Amino acid sequence: MLCSSTESEFEFIQRVIKEISSTKSNHMPLFVAKYLVGIDVQVEAIELLLDMESNDVCMVGIYGLGGIGKTTISKAVYNKIANQFEGSCFLENVTERSKINCDIIQLQETLLSKILRDRDLKVHNVFEGTNLIKERLCSKKVLLILDDVGDSKEVENLLGEYNWFASESRVIITTRNKRVLTNLGIDHRIYKVKELSECEACELFIQHAFQTSKYEEDYLELAKQIICYANGLPLALEIIGSDLCGKNIHEWKSALEKYKNIPHEDIQKILKISYDGLEKIEKDIFLDIACFFKGYNKSDVVKILGSCDLYPDYGIGKLIDKCLVTLAYGHLSMHDLLQQMGREIVQQESEELEQRSRIWRYKDAHKLLTRNMGTNKIRSIMLLSPEQTKISLKAKVFKRMKNLKFLTGNVHIGEELEYLPDELRFLEWHEFSLSLSSKCCLPQQLVILNMSESNIILEKVFKQGFQYENLTIIKLRDCQLITKLPEFCSSPNLEKLDLSHCENLIGVHESIGFLEKLKVWDLKSCSRLKKLPDIHPEMKCLEKLYLEFSGIEELPSSLLYLTRLDSLPLVGCLKLTKFLVRANKSQMQEDNFNNFSGPTGFLSLRHLNLLGKY
Repeated sequence: MLCSSTESEFEFIQRVIKEISSTKSNHMPLFVAKYLVGIDVQVEAIELLLDMESNDVCMVGIYGLGGIGKTTISKAVYNKIANQFEGSCFLENVTERSKINCDIIQLQETLLSKILRDRDLKVHNVFEGTNLIKERLCSKKVLLILDDVGDSKEVENLLGEYNWFASESRVIITTRNKRVLTNLGIDHRIYKVKELSECEACELFIQHAFQTSKYEEDYLELAKQIICYANGLPLALEIIGSDLCGKNIHEWKSALEKYKNIPHEDIQKILKISYDGLEKIEKDIFLDIACFFKGYNKSDVVKILGSCDLYPDYGIGKLIDKCLVTLAYGHLSMHDLLQQMGREIVQQESEELEQRSRIWRYKDAHKLLTRNMGTNKIRSIMLLSPEQTKISLKAKVFKRMKNLKFLTGNVHIGEELEYLPDELRFLEWHEFSLSLSSKCCLPQQLVILNMSESNIILEKVFKQGFQYENLTIIKLRDCQLITKLPEFCSSPNLEKLDLSHCENLIGVHESIGFLEKLKVWDLKSCSRLKKLPDIHPEMKCLEKLYLEFSGIEELPSSLLYLTRLDSLPLVGCLKLTKFLVRANKSQMQEDNFNNFSGPTGFLSLRHLNLLGKY
């Protein structure tokens, strides 16, 4: 560095100090966390995605729910590789700081000044800032981390196109919303941050709670319960561990009970950021899942919420992208603390129980119903008792709940009900069926009826003359009082009928053979059922017919009308002796039979033809 002819010695020295200072600060390591647990493996995974040997410009996305450790991990990556670049910048809280125009400008200034090492650089508007980034950084090998990005527009404001940078540059974006990364076209370079393992969670919690890796044995059981409660979320482990540090065992017990009922405010605040960014319909879907449908089959929930005009295919997709909901083996789930956060939002709707939209605690539901406190504010009720019990309710207890859409329970109600809300879409009642008086029938808006493992009497539920055109799923598994199925022509849109393990079922109404939209019919372990009804050509949609361990003695030749049937398990059908094949083979493709399992293995079309000779 040379001194110019117009520059005094003092000015030259000041410029040198400034240059050295900016250079040094640019590569100073970031503070990552007080205790680093479970970080190394995830840092290595991100390094692999960054492909440091490549000469190309590379962008990598890191996503996960709030408090999972995205910022911590990205800081650790930054510290490890920043010295390999000509310039580097870590921009925190991008979404929060992008909410107003001047903050976007400040972000652009920070990015430019850190990489160019010019603390006096000024940006006057967003457009100018974007142009400066393109012009001044195009020749530099840079490392840029944009932390907590909520929208791809924020990325556009800060770096335009990431290939503006010189070769070997690396960009890392952390977000709660996977869609941001998809929109940037980096699907193949995305990493989802995982929850800590039980061992890692234990180590992190103990470090914060005891300021050491050792702890007193008296605290062991409580520590296990708290670790289970946090469910691998580093944020919760750190906050709760720090809160309990130095407290005695009685305070620990009291705090744990409080956490189970009232989420920690600091944890709630971080998790709720994702919820606050949702639209009204998506918030309703999230709260319905948190309070009612966690663990339910996604396709069932889509049918139910779709009938409520909530557009669930789109909405649930957005919740999954934002890590608020997960999908495991076709069932909806979410982190336990997210569920608690959602339920706390409902709790905060009102101090008065009857003014809340969703009731899921047994004691609350019991109080609401036994005291006849219902109002039209209530959207869902879950009356699930941990033990068999009988309660006394008024016959018209649901009369004032005009907007009740979801109802589930397992208790014995002593009286016959005279009213169920017209808006009811989902009715699930186990062990003891709801007894309906002659004045009451199933609501005609009902989409799913699940009375599995109950003592339901079908004649009291399905009454002549009523149409159930919205009813798509009926689940009556293991209902031992069912002997015959009534007429189902009043449910023309039925898609699934589960009668498995109804051991006393002896007869099926012929109307089932006409159900045009039935896709799944489960009759396994109906040991007294000997015969199926004739199948009519209108029954075009049936894909799965489960007959394992049933008492079926023969299959009707009309079964060959089922051209979409791809599953007909016959394992354990020891009484099956006849399959009358009278229809033309072309009515059913041979491939459809290749996977039909019989009593001794696979039942191919050749075997069916042999059976047809009897």
